[in-house]
Amino acid sequence: MSDFQKSIFQNRLRQAEKSLGFSLDEVEDEIEEDEEEEESGSFGELPTFDKKPDLKPRQEDLDLPSWSDYFEKNDIYRDPKTGYYFQTYYTQPRYVGDKAGLDDSPVVFITHHGAGSDGLSFAKLSSSLKKQCHRQQIETYPGFLTFDMRGHANTHLLNQTNPDNMNISIDQLCKDFIFLITEFYNQNFASIPGSKPSFFLVGHSLGGAVLTKVVYDFQNEAKDGTDPELILAPQLQQLIKGLTMVDIVGDTAIKALGSMNSYLSSMPNKFTTMKKAIDWHINSKLLNNYQSALISVPGLLRKSPDDGCYRWVVDLRLSERYWVDWFSNLSFQFTAITNRVSKLLILANNDYLDKDLIIGQMQGKYQLIVFYNNQLNLRDTLTTATKTIESDDAQNLGHFVHEDIPDKVAASLLDFVERNDQNSMTRAPGSTGTSQIDLLNKLNAKWGVKK
Repeated sequence: MSDFQKSIFQNRLRQAEKSLGFSLDEVEDEIEEDEEEEESGSFGELPTFDKKPDLKPRQEDLDLPSWSDYFEKNDIYRDPKTGYYFQTYYTQPRYVGDKAGLDDSPVVFITHHGAGSDGLSFAKLSSSLKKQCHRQQIETYPGFLTFDMRGHANTHLLNQTNPDNMNISIDQLCKDFIFLITEFYNQNFASIPGSKPSFFLVGHSLGGAVLTKVVYDFQNEAKDGTDPELILAPQLQQLIKGLTMVDIVGDTAIKALGSMNSYLSSMPNKFTTMKKAIDWHINSKLLNNYQSALISVPGLLRKSPDDGCYRWVVDLRLSERYWVDWFSNLSFQFTAITNRVSKLLILANNDYLDKDLIIGQMQGKYQLIVFYNNQLNLRDTLTTATKTIESDDAQNLGHFVHEDIPDKVAASLLDFVERNDQNSMTRAPGSTGTSQIDLLNKLNAKWGVKK
């Protein structure tokens, strides 16, 4: 095509574009921008489309959910000793039905996310717990606390000028958690006479390592001569009834660290829109649940005022000196925790346990649940041939199992609580739901076994 013919064609195309509602110049700019990103090699694999791209003006902002769609409060806790701020999210425990109101001695799930993630990684799990309570006719809805750990998401942004923002050694993270759980208890339960909540800790990846060390240290304070600042106060120790680690095995994690730098280098260093950031997480299979990605991914990035691109809040390469210490002795500590704190290990797609976990499993020291992708072929749960209950679970799962299949993880956590804290949850009179505890109580009554 000659230049003259090309100019005529483009003029006609520009006249037609007005009726279609988009600008050819903007589309050309976007295509050129994408080509530059591909050539740079810094973005890795770009999102793909099942349909043709929508040739309308780019929308910088998606219709994203808010933290308030999942939680009631988003308090900021300030550590008076260090002046460091933490972003928290919390939903209060409640009675429903005839006893509607706050529960003063409830179950509360307290979660800790992993490296490079954020507290809203647990947002879908928190809503799934409510949904599972309703389905199982449980009248006592548990509370749910999550937070952005040091150097991550909004906690990072609250402390941008703090030189200790990226001091994320395992000991520092344990001190942070001890401050948070203490402040949380003081603000919500300490002033209520007779209040005695049951805390169930849930940690994903590095978060599981932090919570395990906290529990192990207060159980072995005298034996190991642990730093007093790493010891949770005795009155709070008594409230911790359960510990769940999500997709973390000590030896496996340490072996995987050898490829961590290569993985981090392959990640895109920026995204031109938030949609591209979310699509990258889905297309790379880092996350498989798009609805969870909509709430958990935005906090991982911030918009640069210079070029308008979205860049990572935290650069995990700055924490490399801490990596091995994060997971050292993790499996030993997890299995060494006494049965006063019940333990659950949730894994995704593999059951490659290391030596300590294999021995601990054979000795019955913890409960193990392994989810596999081949179990998710029928995503929706069927009831008694009367109706289908829609599930928020994805059809595949990976490392972020609590995001990919929140409904199944929520059901597992509720069962774990009922197994190990029998009087903490109340079912509605005439409930058709049957828990493990209900079954045991019926058998005990049948055979005359006293509680």
